[in-house]
Amino acid sequence: KRIAIIMDGNRRYAEQKLHAEKQEGHKHGLQKLIDTMEWCLELGLKEVAVFALAINNLQRPQKELDVLYDLIKTSFERFSKERDFFEQNDIRVNV
Repeated sequence: KRIAIIMDGNRRYAEQKLHAEKQEGHKHGLQKLIDTMEWCLELGLKEVAVFALAINNLQRPQKELDVLYDLIKTSFERFSKERDFFEQNDIRVNV
């Protein structure tokens, strides 16, 4: 039981649905990823691969990249604080 998730369209979602800046789309996308990861755990999926940042995304404006990097950093900091949860559920994070 495994699934792969490609995070795509967060900028468009921000502009078209939220009528907000692109950064808000990235934040919203992260929350949806967290929700999805919880559903995967409930469903008993054993492997989840997440593709969050492609090489061509590195050509985006520095301001947008800074937001993405900050979201990634914050996520890993959160993971480190929830170590017991990860261990209890046999969750591994590989980068």
